[in-house]
Amino acid sequence: MKKIILFTFLILSISAFAQVEYKPKTTNSTSQNEVVKPEKKIRKEPPKQNIIKINLLSPIVSTIMLFYQRNINEESSFQIGMGYMDFYGFGSNTNTYYNGNTNTSVTSERSRGFFFTPEYRYLFDGEYMDGIFIAPFLKYTFMQYDETQKNVTEIYNQGNYTTQTTYSNTSNSYNSLGIGITIGKQFIFKNKISLEVFGGPVYNILLSGTSTEINISHSMNNVNIRGYGARAGMTVGFLF
Repeated sequence: MKKIILFTFLILSISAFAQVEYKPKTTNSTSQNEVVKPEKKIRKEPPKQNIIKINLLSPIVSTIMLFYQRNINEESSFQIGMGYMDFYGFGSNTNTYYNGNTNTSVTSERSRGFFFTPEYRYLFDGEYMDGIFIAPFLKYTFMQYDETQKNVTEIYNQGNYTTQTTYSNTSNSYNSLGIGITIGKQFIFKNKISLEVFGGPVYNILLSGTSTEINISHSMNNVNIRGYGARAGMTVGFLF
């Protein structure tokens, strides 16, 4: 009987010991004054700091517009835009006017020039150029307008009417400075490609011109050089 009780006690002791979790001993190698550094987090690829972009809507108005954007910090960036316009009109009978016995009409017209738009961007939703932004900007514009006029003069001579046709060329150049603000959203895909839409008002001040009257192609509004206008676009770009 004693042997049975002793055997049972031995089995229970071994079972209890087997259920105890084994924890290896650790040694504290750091001194009391030593600060234990937390483990480093696994970070994704650092955001690229530069974007080259092109405005996809510019060809609608015969313009090429390029942008360079540089990141400043998580919330802000700086952008420079440069554009070139070369627009031909087709002339119109609405351009015809009379001066005494002379009928003058515009047979061809051309507007060309370049733009320069520095701007500061602030993200109020997003980070590293990716998100919703607001952007105050300046806009410098130089534009030249050329037109060819057809002049038809009626000549009365001894009871007979004859006509004399001549052609003349007119050229005017203009400089203007605009100030405005845009709001938009830019998407960054895989830290490689950007896509954005933006728009906002601009007010242009005519700085100088070779003519008091502003002569601009009838297919293009002269708000490009003076008065209130709008600036908008849709761009695609590449990060580097």
